[in-house]
Amino acid sequence: MAFSKMSRPKRYLSLTIGAVFTVFSLLLTSTAVANILPSGGETWVYIFYNSDDTSQNPLATFHVPSGDKLPDPGLPKTYPTGKYFDKWVECGSSTEIVPGSNTASGSGVKKACPVFTETLVITYISEGSVYETAKVTDFSSYQPPFNPVLKIIPDRQFMYWSVDNPDTTPNPARFDFSTLGSGGTNGHLRLFAIPEDRYTLIFDTTPPNSSDRCPTIKPMYIRGDRTLDQEGIRNKTNNPPTCPGYTFLHWVDPNNGSTQVTASTQTAASIDQNGDKKIILKATWQPQEVRVK
Repeated sequence: MAFSKMSRPKRYLSLTIGAVFTVFSLLLTSTAVANILPSGGETWVYIFYNSDDTSQNPLATFHVPSGDKLPDPGLPKTYPTGKYFDKWVECGSSTEIVPGSNTASGSGVKKACPVFTETLVITYISEGSVYETAKVTDFSSYQPPFNPVLKIIPDRQFMYWSVDNPDTTPNPARFDFSTLGSGGTNGHLRLFAIPEDRYTLIFDTTPPNSSDRCPTIKPMYIRGDRTLDQEGIRNKTNNPPTCPGYTFLHWVDPNNGSTQVTASTQTAASIDQNGDKKIILKATWQPQEVRVK
C-alpha cells in the first residue's frame, strides 16, 4: 500500500503535464490557423472541371480568401470534337466565373464547368492596336486579312500573322491557318502582324565646325539583306548633300572606326555593329577654300 500511495503523485503529475502540453498545442494550432485564414475566416473553394460531368476528377481546385483574385485554372484537358473553349460558368447555371477577378464576400463552394463553342473569335493586332476582329464558323472559306496598314515605320511590308508578339518574342513563328476548325484550343485567338525586318538609317550631316548648319536628310527604313545601293542610297551618293562652305566627300560608319561605306557591296545588316537596327552614316566634309580678291 505504501508503494501505491507513493506512485499516485507521479501519475497525477504526469496527467497534469499532459494536460498543459495539450492546451499549449491547441493554442499554437489556433494561432497558426488564425495566421493562415483571412479576417473573419471567409474562404471560397472553387472547383474547375473539364466538362459538365462533375463526377469526374476536377481540373483544378482553389481555396481563395474572400475578396482575393481567383487564379486561372488554364484550359480544359478534353474538348468536344471540333469545338473551342469559350468561358467558365457555375455548373448547372449560366452565371459566368471569370478567373483573375476578385471573389465576392462570403464563403462556400463553387463548381465551375466549361462552355464550348463552334465559333472562333480571332483578334488581329497590328503595331500594338486592334486591326480587325473576326468571328469564324465556316473555316473552309475563311480568308484572313492579308494587307494590314503599317504606319509606325514607313515602307515596311506585311509578312505574316503569328501568335507570338513581335515586341517580346524574337523570330515569331508563322501561324498555320490550315489548323483552324479542328477545335481543341481557346476560342479566343490573338494574332500579331509580323512586318518585314527594317533598319533605320540615319544621316548625320553635321559639319566639322558645329556652329555651321547643313541641311538635314530624313531617315530611311531599309531592308537588311540588300545592299545600300539596292535600297536607294546611291541616290544619296550621286546626288550628295550640299552645305555652304563645304564639299561633300563620302559617308562613313562612325561605329566602325569611321571607315568609308561602300554602298555597292555593304548591307544594313553588315554595318549594324550594335545590333539595335539603327545605323548612322556620317557625312565627311572638306572645307572649301575662300579666295580673297
